[in-house]
Amino acid sequence: MTLSKTMMPSIFPCVLFLLAQCLSILSIAQSQESTISVEVSGSSLQLDQEEAKMKALRDAYVLSLEKALDTTIAGETGEERFAKTLDFIFSGKKVYLKSYEVVSFDFSPQRYSVSTKAEVQKGDISDDLQGLKIVTDLVGNPKVLVIIDEANLGKHVLRSVAESQISRELSLLGYNVIDHPVDVLDKLMERKKQLEDKKLVERRERTFSPQGVERTTTEAISYTVDYYGLVIGYGNEKIAYDYAKEKGAEILILGGVYTEEVDVASVLPSATKSNFRSVRAYSTIRAAVLESGSIVTSDALEVTKMDLSPTTAGNEAIKDLAERIVMDFIANIPLKLQL
Repeated sequence: MTLSKTMMPSIFPCVLFLLAQCLSILSIAQSQESTISVEVSGSSLQLDQEEAKMKALRDAYVLSLEKALDTTIAGETGEERFAKTLDFIFSGKKVYLKSYEVVSFDFSPQRYSVSTKAEVQKGDISDDLQGLKIVTDLVGNPKVLVIIDEANLGKHVLRSVAESQISRELSLLGYNVIDHPVDVLDKLMERKKQLEDKKLVERRERTFSPQGVERTTTEAISYTVDYYGLVIGYGNEKIAYDYAKEKGAEILILGGVYTEEVDVASVLPSATKSNFRSVRAYSTIRAAVLESGSIVTSDALEVTKMDLSPTTAGNEAIKDLAERIVMDFIANIPLKLQL
């Protein structure tokens, strides 16, 4: 059967429509995750069952990504492969495991084997809570202690909004967050003062010795105690580190957050004649891996919020700030852990 010239123009739109539909379906299929099954086995000599299972699951994670991408991500052997893979997925490669299921695991004193099924997703892992939690599980759900010194509009708070928000976000990601008494900052303050008094006495003993001068120097008594510098200034890192180790923490998140009121016109000129108040939150917070001493530093962030109540605006700014801090840390803390 041959088509007449009058029929052909009317068919072309149909053909183009069907072609567009096919391309759309193909595009959707390509954007969806792919399911990958792998099997991994190895020697279990010098490994207990939990160690063997963790090693197997980390190897299977790497192999799943390599199989999906049809390429080698990390040529190293052992734990270095997994560390390299974490660096790969957190460095903007836009691919990770969205789900990860253990189909079977077998262990004997000589051998171990694991079979897994995973969904490989194209995209940014930092936008996927489930994908991030899988990574946290594979790095051993580290114990973390969060100590944030906070002052909202000059008023010090015992239970920091930033600390609560950071602790909540990390807990959702699978970290084991260690709680601490609300008066821990007061205890740190007391211990800080004791250390300062001791150093002052030691300095006076030196300066009033027969070989020394007859009066103390400005440096000897320059102890500025304010809320912002309570646990991050003047050597207080050691006090906080000792407290974290005492509590069994593997990671210490430490720092300060404070707010100040700013001119509402600088934030929203149209609100100049309104009753809204504008408050800006600032932070200097870092995470330390206690075993290795590796430091993960959050950028010096600031967030501004508006509300009829300046206290509420300050709290909302602190919450947003805390969420940004967590995003800074989640891509870096796993890379610093000694796996």
